[in-house]
Amino acid sequence: MKKQDFTYRQLAIEKTLKIESITSMLIKNIIGLAINEETKTLSNKSSSLSLKSKVDLLYDCKKINKEEYSILLHILSIRNQFAHNFDCKKFEDLPNYISGIDKPLLKYCESLTADHNQNLVNGFNRMIEIIMESLKIQFEEMIIDLKRQTRNAKAKYKRILDKRLNHYGIKEKEEMKIYRPLFIKIFDEEKQNPDEASLDLRVHNRILELIKNGR
Repeated sequence: MKKQDFTYRQLAIEKTLKIESITSMLIKNIIGLAINEETKTLSNKSSSLSLKSKVDLLYDCKKINKEEYSILLHILSIRNQFAHNFDCKKFEDLPNYISGIDKPLLKYCESLTADHNQNLVNGFNRMIEIIMESLKIQFEEMIIDLKRQTRNAKAKYKRILDKRLNHYGIKEKEEMKIYRPLFIKIFDEEKQNPDEASLDLRVHNRILELIKNGR
């Protein structure tokens, strides 16, 4: 029996997996989750949303346009055939199972040759490029937004910390520079302390002791 060639099957599945990974991160960011956070619906679990549902969400959130949405649906159909249909071996087999799929594939093939299967492959690769270019823009915008949020959070945290320093009479610039990391250290240590006493009270008492011994 002739050995099955999985070249095209692997191409379709691997390319789509990359798309799915990025869509999950984008959706996490849209709904306010950390991109590395484990979830029931956006991680690699049986309870996770299908890629079709993720694509629908991105379209509803206007993160992809109508053409990109259409391209993604074609990519999904192609991936599904190669993933679940053993008889679909090459791209030229696809029209036997997905009516009219050769038309969009040939539409995106930038240079037609006498090799029909390769034309379809080239069209698929161009579809992938279009989607990855779009998702890359969205991903870069997400990273910029996350960096902005981080800067804002750090600035807010510093304002809160400086307000607490002022509360304890620490107002001079050099003095604040010395006590700021010590305050942070105390707070972080007390957060890990299993003592049932009030966190604020424990921190307050340690700060008073620190200031008393430090001055």
